[in-house]
Amino acid sequence: MSRIIKVLGILLVLLLCVSVYEINDYRTLYKESEQNYKVLKDSFNELNKNFEEVQKNNEDLLQKIKSLQESFDDLQKEYNTLYENYNDLQNKYSDLEDQYTEKEKEYADLEKKYILLQENYNYLKKKYNDLEKRYTFSNPIDPSLFNVYIKRVSVYDQSIVNLAHNLADDKSFLGKISSIFNYVAYRVSYYPDPPGMEIIQSPIKTYQIKRGDCEDQAIFLACLLKIEGYRVRLNFVDREHTFDDLKKEEFTPNHVTVSVYIPEEYQDEIKEYISGKKYYIDGDWLWLEPTSKSYIGYTDEIYPFVCFEV
Repeated sequence: MSRIIKVLGILLVLLLCVSVYEINDYRTLYKESEQNYKVLKDSFNELNKNFEEVQKNNEDLLQKIKSLQESFDDLQKEYNTLYENYNDLQNKYSDLEDQYTEKEKEYADLEKKYILLQENYNYLKKKYNDLEKRYTFSNPIDPSLFNVYIKRVSVYDQSIVNLAHNLADDKSFLGKISSIFNYVAYRVSYYPDPPGMEIIQSPIKTYQIKRGDCEDQAIFLACLLKIEGYRVRLNFVDREHTFDDLKKEEFTPNHVTVSVYIPEEYQDEIKEYISGKKYYIDGDWLWLEPTSKSYIGYTDEIYPFVCFEV
């Protein structure tokens, strides 16, 4: 029995020794685990901190991505609009290019026509200048040239016709005469011929340059009145002599005026109009003096004259 007890004691001592040894091992292991845990915990905390920063950065990036996506969507819309506009402009450009090609051809044709017209113009201008020379004389008003003045009254074109109609439009018999007279008197400046020359302008030329001497104004006035259906005369006046002088000296005209025929039904209207004014009526013909810039019928004095209906 005692032997058994001894054996058990020995066993207990051995077991105790083993336990102490294991306890020491466990204590060492614990310390190592505790140290590893601390390292792991520090690593965890560091990782957790890094994770939070990464998460924050991720949220910022997501916000930026969202903002960029919105900007991209806006740019996409603008791009689509610009692309549509580009296509429209491209189509318009193609149309304009076709039109340009067509206009270029038209321009080439017009250029050819222009050159031809220029040549014709130069030809006609030369003929016109030659014609003007035919109506330029070295002497003042010559009785032998009365027929030349008379023929010039009928030299007009459509522009003169339009002018006459516009001046006479919706006016009375007397109103038409007054309107046409005032146009010539105030819109055509008196401009004498060069010394030693007598240039007989056509109504076309006078209308174009808006100037001329007495016979040019008279021819222009007579032309406008004749277009409107009035009977007119050119009066060739000698303002250097009186009627008494003509008994001794030759008639030498140096001025031209116009007379317009007044039918019987308008004579009372004319007499009422010129009542109290200085005027001259030769029978049924009312005197018109455009160089005076006065009223129809006015004259300062009547000099010797001869007249021809045109």
